[in-house]
Amino acid sequence: MKISNKVVGAKAKAKAKAMALACSVAASLVAVPQLATAHGSITSPPSRIWQCHEEGIENMTSAACRAAVQTSGTQGFYSWKGVRQGNAAGDHLAVVPDGNLCSGGDPAMYGGLDLARNDWVATAVTAGDTVFEWHNTAPHETAYYRYYITPEGYDFSQALRWSDLELLTDTGAEGATSYAKHTVYLPERTGKHIIYSVWQRNLVSSPEAFYACVDVDYSGGGTGSSSSGSSSSSGGAQDTCEGLNEWNAGQSTVGGDQIQYQGVRYEAKWWATENPAESGEYGAWINQGACIADGGSSSSSGSSSSSSSSSSGSSSSSSSSSSSSSSSSSSSSSGSDSDCAQQGVDASTFNVYPNWPQVDWKGDPNHANGGDRISHNNQIWQAKWWTTNEPTASANSWSLVCAQ
Repeated sequence: MKISNKVVGAKAKAKAKAMALACSVAASLVAVPQLATAHGSITSPPSRIWQCHEEGIENMTSAACRAAVQTSGTQGFYSWKGVRQGNAAGDHLAVVPDGNLCSGGDPAMYGGLDLARNDWVATAVTAGDTVFEWHNTAPHETAYYRYYITPEGYDFSQALRWSDLELLTDTGAEGATSYAKHTVYLPERTGKHIIYSVWQRNLVSSPEAFYACVDVDYSGGGTGSSSSGSSSSSGGAQDTCEGLNEWNAGQSTVGGDQIQYQGVRYEAKWWATENPAESGEYGAWINQGACIADGGSSSSSGSSSSSSSSSSGSSSSSSSSSSSSSSSSSSSSSGSDSDCAQQGVDASTFNVYPNWPQVDWKGDPNHANGGDRISHNNQIWQAKWWTTNEPTASANSWSLVCAQ
């Protein structure tokens, strides 16, 4: 029997499509890069993210922390030590814009920390020496730690800006340590204020930097007790690549993704498939240093003071009992199901899935970037990073903002 060329051609095309689909499915099964477990934050007095983490991520007790979860979800609070910029290189104003200081310039993951409100749980302090402690789960050689404070009369109804900060101290270079303690002199102030801190890694090893907001209250009756002595800490070898996938040529990445390769941690500047070990200064990868970091040790001596910590957000405890049931249900990894109108969110301004807010090189809508919002099933969702996933509670790349 004679078979026409048209039939043969149709079968060939069908076979080619099937093979292309199989390749696409196989590629989608390649594990995507994950965030590293590194590296640190201020735990004493507690930074905002540490305070919320310690309250209990799925059932926070303070109103401010619950609002933070409603804004950006719970994932960031599990990754409390990751408020960072991988390519800061000392130019913090360039990578952390005004209004996003407490989130370290990463509002998609940590935007709840930027909320402008005056009921953040604050530590009672007085003017004078106060000891701040960074808990660094992956210690690194350090260019400096810097500490800033807001001016007298600071307006908490406005998001924190760089122009709001007054430099208190710059520690200069330090060795790698798991617990970095600094005695910082706090000037005279009244009421609540924010202490802002930057930890910049040694630029020879990495441009990476970490950020923390600490809320303090001068009216809280805190007392400082001076003591003379020394403190030291040391840590063993730390694996900064724990949980990261090994780079392979068939795996594409987007900006912010981290991988490991030949014992080194790399972070993508943008979409990349090239070998990270062959990426130069202007390539797609940032070399963030060896996976195994020496814990090192540090010591300090002299006069120091400790401040007692108190919760100055009295409304938090009173409201937690009445709203605990709704809080536990809304503080899930997908975010909040509170009404959009109550949050002042105009749902009509967002694209409806699958009408993506971002387009590909041909101009076709096909994805969302970190921070983009989209409407789906009468809910508003916010992308945590570049994604093509459907916005649902089971999609890790999305956090629920509100219900319409």
